[in-house]
Parts: sequence; structure tokens; C-alpha cells
Amino acid sequence: MVVRSKKIEFEEPEVERPPGPEVRKADRDAFRDGVFDAYRSAKGGSAIDFSLQLYLRTTCNAPIDCAGKTVLDVACGQRNPFFFDQLKRARKVIGVDWDSAVVRQNPLLHVGIVADLHSIPLPENSVDVVVSVDTIEHAHDPALFLAECCRVLRNGGRAVFTTPNLFGYRTLLARYGGKTVFDLIWKTFKHTTLPYDSLYRANTPSRVKRLAEETGLRLVWLETIPELSHFFQPYPIVFAAARAWDKLLGVFGLAIGWNYMAFVLEKQHNSAIQ
Repeated sequence: MVVRSKKIEFEEPEVERPPGPEVRKADRDAFRDGVFDAYRSAKGGSAIDFSLQLYLRTTCNAPIDCAGKTVLDVACGQRNPFFFDQLKRARKVIGVDWDSAVVRQNPLLHVGIVADLHSIPLPENSVDVVVSVDTIEHAHDPALFLAECCRVLRNGGRAVFTTPNLFGYRTLLARYGGKTVFDLIWKTFKHTTLPYDSLYRANTPSRVKRLAEETGLRLVWLETIPELSHFFQPYPIVFAAARAWDKLLGVFGLAIGWNYMAFVLEKQHNSAIQ
């Protein structure tokens, strides 16, 4: 897909009217994550909130600081689900996405740019922080994407990514089942298919570390996350069974098999511009 760059300026981000509920730290502190808690949440129609808390419990600890800084949100969508609180504290938020409609709907952006993630139309050393949720798995050339992040980051700047973990059962099925199986699952459960490819070319810890080193970045933090697939949310027993599986992996020190991961890369001071 060829995406022509287009810049959209906003006067002020609409932070007072975010779409959807805001999850605060107090909610995370009180969160109960047991198997029966998972069953009750799915039974009561709050499986989405349960899953979100599992993500936030990890992403809130990512070693990034957006306060008073210029932040680039790559594939920003309508709303960043995991770093909303951090983005609210930024001095300036720049969003990049291939879809102009979602760029216009994002309530936190000062500047929206319609562009491809492999060619970010920003100057070198122009942002302090990059955030990117569920994006790198779709990159046809993840090394080029990371090189672009490195190029626009200032020295010492950090980029945080969240993405599926290839060692999780969900991603293994999606990666090695092929596009036919992947699309069939989406059609069966969601009555649609994704308009872009899911390639998983940077979705193991070792691969992340190697790509970072090749593109002038350094891996400073990585954690796996016990994601519960959104396909399971309408089915309380299956949702609870998936939570039990993740709990079992954790007990045996096999968190590498959890379905999702978050990681932070830092631009080294001697990084050459790609």
C-alpha cells in the first residue's frame, strides 16, 4: 500500500472528552486477576476491562517519561489504549497513521500525519519519545521502521512498543497457520478481516534485541504480558481456561510463552542517522 503523506494541524487536543473510560492507577492496584475473576468478568460482560488491566499492569511500568516532551505516536489510531495517561502529560503529541479518519478522531493529537511507518515525514532528532501499539508486527521491513524511529528520536530518547509475542499460542497459530487460517478465524469470530498483513518479523525477544542493535538502538526493558485473546471474550469458560493456562506458565517460570510483550529501546548517543 502506497500512502501519501498529509499533515493535519489541530489547535488543541480534546483531552477532556476521550472516547471510552480512563483507567486510573487505583483501578490497577485493586485489580484481581484470578481464574474465577476472569470467568466472572466474561460472564458479566466486562472481559475487555479485565484484559485491559492485564496490559496496563505491565505497560504502566515501562521506563519512559512523556511529561513536557514531544512524543510521536506511530499508528496512533483513534486512541492509544496503553499510554493514554502518559500522552496527556506530553507537551506535544504527533500522531502518524495511514488512515486520515482515525487521525482526525484522536483526542490527544496536536499534529496528525497520514503516512507510512517505513517513511516518517519528520526531521532528524525531532522527538523525545516514540510510542507504538500493535504496529511492528505489521511492518514489512521492521528494521527500516526501527531505523526511522531512531532517526527522528533525539539522542538518549526512548521508544516503547507493544506487540504479540511469537512464542505465545495465539501468535504461533497466526504466524504459521497462514493467511487463509488467519482470515478464517477473523471471519468466524469478528465477521471481518484485517485490511493489512500481520507478519511477525520482529516478535521474539532475541529478534528485537538484534534489530535494535542493527538500527542504532539499545534494548533497555522487555516484559511479556499474559494477554487473553479478544476472540475468547464472549465465552466465559474459554476465557477462564486461557487465564488458567497463563497462570500455569507463570508458576513454572515460562512467561516467555505469554501471548504479548512490551519493550523499550533507547537511541544511543553515537547512533548514526540511517
